[in-house]
Parts: sequence; C-alpha cells; structure tokens
Amino acid sequence: MGKIKDLIDSPHPVYKNNYNCWNFLLNSYEGGKDYIGVDLVKSHQVFAGSSEIKGIQNEHLFRHTKETAKDYKSRIKMSYYYNFCAPIVDIYTSHLFKKPIISDWKGIDDIIDIRAENIDRMGSSIDEFRKELIDISQIYGHCFVIVDAPYTELPIYSKLDKIEQDNYPYMVIKHPQDIINWSLDEFGKPYWVLIRESKDTNTDPFAYNKENVEVYNYKLWMRDAWFLYDADGVLQTSGTNQLGYVPIVPFYNKRSKKVQNFLGVSVLADIAFIARDVYNSCSELKQILRDQTFALLTIQGKAKDFPEQQVGTKRGLIYPIDSNQPAFISPDAANAETYFKHITNQVSAMFRLAKLEGASAKFNGQQGTQQSGISKAYDFNETNQALSEKAMNMQDGEMKVWQIMADWESKKFEGSVAYDRDFNVQSLFEDLDEAEKAMKLEIGDEFEKELKKTIIKKKFSRLPDEKLEEMVKDMETSQGQTAGGSLADRLTTQLTSDKTV
Repeated sequence: MGKIKDLIDSPHPVYKNNYNCWNFLLNSYEGGKDYIGVDLVKSHQVFAGSSEIKGIQNEHLFRHTKETAKDYKSRIKMSYYYNFCAPIVDIYTSHLFKKPIISDWKGIDDIIDIRAENIDRMGSSIDEFRKELIDISQIYGHCFVIVDAPYTELPIYSKLDKIEQDNYPYMVIKHPQDIINWSLDEFGKPYWVLIRESKDTNTDPFAYNKENVEVYNYKLWMRDAWFLYDADGVLQTSGTNQLGYVPIVPFYNKRSKKVQNFLGVSVLADIAFIARDVYNSCSELKQILRDQTFALLTIQGKAKDFPEQQVGTKRGLIYPIDSNQPAFISPDAANAETYFKHITNQVSAMFRLAKLEGASAKFNGQQGTQQSGISKAYDFNETNQALSEKAMNMQDGEMKVWQIMADWESKKFEGSVAYDRDFNVQSLFEDLDEAEKAMKLEIGDEFEKELKKTIIKKKFSRLPDEKLEEMVKDMETSQGQTAGGSLADRLTTQLTSDKTV
C-alpha cells in the first residue's frame, strides 16, 4: 500500500509544473465567479491524494502596492471579466466541424450501432463527443480518452445479454488534472497510468454525510491488469487487462516541443494572459472613474469650522474668509483615456493572435504594416495550417481509440476517419473580426459614457449639477450623429463647443 500512496501523493513532475496553468486556462475559458472570486480571494487546498499541492490560487486581480486589504476586497466585488477566450475557442471548434467528418466503421459496425448515441455511457453522440474533445484539447493543449469496457460479474451468453447489461466498450474524456502520474517507455507508450476518478458517496439521501460531498478514487492501469484504490491507497477492486497495453490516447491541440508526450500547447497559451491584463485594466479604469466621481475634498481650517453634515453635493459649504477655497483632489482624467486605449489595443492583440496573422497587425482598426499579396497569402496559409494541424491531431487520435474499442471486442478496425484539411480561412477571419468588434463595443459603450462624464465634470466643475447633466445628455445624443474619429477628438470637439455655456 505504501508505494501506491507514494504514486498518489507525489504526482508526475509534468503534472505538478502545469497544474496551476491548466486551472488558469479553464477559468479563463469559463469565466464566471470562479474567475472573479466573489469572496475575497484566498488559497485553495487542492489535493492529489492526501498531500496539498502548494500555490493553487484563484487570484487573477492583482493588488496595488498601496492598496489596503479592505479596498482590494471591495474592488474584487466590483470587478467583471469580459470573456474573450471562450469565443476564440468556440469559433475554431465550429470551423473544424463545418464540414462533416467522413467515417467508415468497417470492422466495428456492430459496436457503433450500439454506441453511436451513447459513446461515453452519459448519453453523448459521437459528434457531441468529438466537439467536446476539440474544445477541451484547445483549452488545455491536450486531453485524454480512456477506452474502457464495463465491469460485470454477471454471465454473458449472447449479444442480447451484452446489450441488456450495456457491456460494450465506451470512451471517457479525462482532463489533464485527472491523469496524475505515469511512466512511459522509450517510444512514448505507457508502462502504467494513474487516473483520478471523482466519486459521490452520498447515494442515499437519508444517510447524507456533509463531510464526504466529493471523494476521489484512483485507478491504476497497467499493461496486464488494473487496480482501483481509495485516497488512502487501500485496494477496492482489481481485474485483468486483456488488451496487453494501457487503453489511453492523448488528443493534442498542438504538441509541446519541451515534453515529448502527455503535454500539449493551448490555443489560449498567450491569449489568456492578455485577457487577464484586460480584466485588471478594466478594474483599474473603473477605480479611476469612481475616484473622479467621488473625489476627495480638501479644506484648510479647523474641523469645527466645517460641520460634516454640511459637506456634500446637495448642500452649500460656508468657509471662513481667511481660509483657502475648498478644492477636490482627483486623478487626472487623461489616465482614463490611456487605460481605454490600452484595453482596446489588448483586445486587438488577442484576436490577432487567434488569427495567427504575423504580418497584419491591427490596432484600433488601423493596419500596422502595408501587406503585399505574398504577405497576405502567408497569413492565410499559416492559419489554414493551424486548423489543419488540429484536424490531423483529432483524426490521428480517433483512429487509435477506434482500434482500442475494436481490441476490447477482439475485432480489427479496418475503417477510417477523415477530417477536412482545407478550410475557408476567410470565413474564420470574418467570424473572429465580428467577435472582436462585438467585444470592443461591449467595453467601449460603458467606458466612453463614464469617461465623458468624468472629463466634463472635471473641466466644468463649477457649473450647477443640472447644467452638467444637460451637457452629458447633449454629448450622448451627439455621439450617435458623429461620423467617427477617436474618443479624444470627439471629446475635444464637444468640450470646445460647450465652452460658450
């Protein structure tokens, strides 16, 4: 038992080195409260067995050097995450499956007849399973498929018995976080693989145990046998592996050059970090807008001269003749404009990376360099090659899993699976461009409105509130009538025209 406990408690170095990153990539794709951290961010205890893996944190919003814990907690609660990662992955997936996959099931037709609409014993069709595979492999860079056969102690005498007992082989997708330890030979074939399996022990609602909401079992696949252990390394059950090899197949988005096997490169490898920067920039910009709106009032004199109840936007403030006029301290409004431009540029950078356009960098809709016909052709071919590589990796993985499924039934897979290798890249570019514009619009409307308000209020701070609101409304109306131009140009034009007020 001791050695098995060591396998559980001491994951593979590749697993330990990449666990944090895999969780970060998944959070970046799914967004929501797990990304933002509705409660104050704190470390989570994540176990591979009984030993804690240090440093697992859901901390995507960075704390300012001079920011108090209370202010940081408040900023987290007000933060929001614009999810740029999910649309990019989803668009790639949709283009990979725009044309049907051509499948020939020669040799395993009878298995497919049974499993076509329930390939994973969870009700997924083969096409649903494929799309889930490409999504997960793009998010992490790779994932795994285990081809297993149901374990049964009941005798099977006929095909009807197999159907009634659901005894045909099936497939299970495993995230990288679930393959915690392994050993490979010189050809990359596993000697053994240790897989983490989630198990819900509360099957009886009248015996509910709140301390065991979710527990893990660990299945050790070897070339000639398999063993199932609990988290303490105690053997639960075991069986013979009739295949003679471990029935696991890695599916790659793109193979890593650093690690020969069991590690891929995520399509979000760089994009997720830029998305995190935008998340932080949005939060910091919102803080600037709040500081502009709720500026700090400075008054020279003694506290007794300025009753607190008299200080506010709805009341007047009488100050002694020998004291300086009270004034508000607030951040320079130009900082907000700088943040807005930075966010816009970062959004462009993410979608530029998604298109893999090396020579056609665009910022704020402006072409970075003049492209020649050769340069455009290169961009087109680069993106088409990236899609083709994804399709080839999927096709290669599928051929392997279908053969394993055949081996479980002592058959030979003599069919084929063919993914499209030639894609309409222009259509992909158009979809990504449309997504980029939608994202910028979603950010731009909110920020431009707040930014205009703060600049107007800062420039004309002595005007009555009613007049300020009238100016803001007038600017919002005129925005829809303006032909274009940068935000700064539009603000300058509008503010100049309003100086006559």
